[in-house]
Amino acid sequence: MGKKKKVAIIGAGIAGLSAGSYLARNGFDVEIFEMHDIPGGQCTSWKNGKFTFDACVHWLIGSKEGELFNGMWKELGALDNIEIIDHDRYMSVHYPDGEKLTFYIDADKLEAELLRFSPEDSGEIRKFVKVIRYMTKMKMLEPDAAYAKKSLKSLFHLIGFIVGFIPVYKWSKISAREYAGKFKKRELSDAITNLFMPDFAMIFIFFTFAWMSQKNAGYPIGGSLNFAKNIARNCEKNGAVIRYKSRVVKILTEQTLTKQGGNDKVSGVELENGNIIEADYVISAADSKATIDQMLAGKYSNPKIKKAWEVLPLFEPLFFISLGLNGDSGTPPSVTGSGLKLKHSVDTGNKKIDWVLLHSLDFDPTLAPKGKSVVEILCLADFDYWNDLKNSNKEKYKKEKQRIANEIIENIDRDFLPGLKNKTRKSISPHRQHGFAIPAFTAAPGKVCNYQKTR
Repeated sequence: MGKKKKVAIIGAGIAGLSAGSYLARNGFDVEIFEMHDIPGGQCTSWKNGKFTFDACVHWLIGSKEGELFNGMWKELGALDNIEIIDHDRYMSVHYPDGEKLTFYIDADKLEAELLRFSPEDSGEIRKFVKVIRYMTKMKMLEPDAAYAKKSLKSLFHLIGFIVGFIPVYKWSKISAREYAGKFKKRELSDAITNLFMPDFAMIFIFFTFAWMSQKNAGYPIGGSLNFAKNIARNCEKNGAVIRYKSRVVKILTEQTLTKQGGNDKVSGVELENGNIIEADYVISAADSKATIDQMLAGKYSNPKIKKAWEVLPLFEPLFFISLGLNGDSGTPPSVTGSGLKLKHSVDTGNKKIDWVLLHSLDFDPTLAPKGKSVVEILCLADFDYWNDLKNSNKEKYKKEKQRIANEIIENIDRDFLPGLKNKTRKSISPHRQHGFAIPAFTAAPGKVCNYQKTR
């Protein structure tokens, strides 16, 4: 039996861990190098005292036995000993005049609620819900192990999915912001715009409601870091080695001679401490720009990659307020929380905040001590403004974050959730930044300006 081929993987996020797990069980010698001291990458949680705050998995595609992605998560050990919660509400929207709109998961309840809220939009509402019903009944394309083999069954499944997708393909070309313009009632238009990211295609929103209707996009109790640690344990169980606090600074290559002439071949990686790790293959599950411009010193870049960095949009940056509450939030459980239209805008220098998303995690008892709970408040921000402020005046940067967080909490306490601010106490947070990734999807990260309070 020959010597195992060595694979060096850069990054112990979900992608790196998954690659390592599958490679190790298929006979490769795998080492994963992670600059942090925990796995998960952007699929992470962090603690402040006895409270756990989470900025990633609010729903997980593949949470239902036998459905799309479930087999993959089971192979990776991601769902080991994890309870899944399926909510009956996706989101509630609250307006300062007391008006409220709830986006239910159930199509019939959703249709009735939307018609109650905006009868003048009855035609477009019925079209909207009709698409959700149609996609809920679609047999989703299944990439799990059961369809990995090329067979007539998998071929017919693929053909069936393509045929079924044709009637809804047009929604992949229409953003939520564009579609919202079809609704006559301004409040409903605003709600549709803010269901997820305004510039995301509507097909994503329809798929989301369909997966949730199928109960295949539930919330994993324990949060994102717990989920990532499960995959890391499974990865190591299959023989991979994870090296934490091991930043890769360079991917090593050497020139080899072939019949066609010279050719560059990877030979390993160099760590920040100077150690050289030889490898037959290197997989970078790190940021693409850092990989090509830094670890490969720009040697293997090309115009297509550079253009992608320029034209592919990042998710809009977020201002993130984490609250540990003495008691519960007083809001019903839902997938993404409550969208709040503020009566008084909050000025952030060069941007006014009119909408915030308040996400209560009362339903996850692992995130807070008994009798307490966690709330996260998110709103769009301008990263350049905050980055410039941090670099030019760190003290003002800290004070501005606290001022804005306090103003937003005051707004919510006065107009939506009386008593909220009394359930918190002064900040004990290190003012740090976290990357942000959309739950269950691989995406280019924006930045989060984080602010935390606990009680």
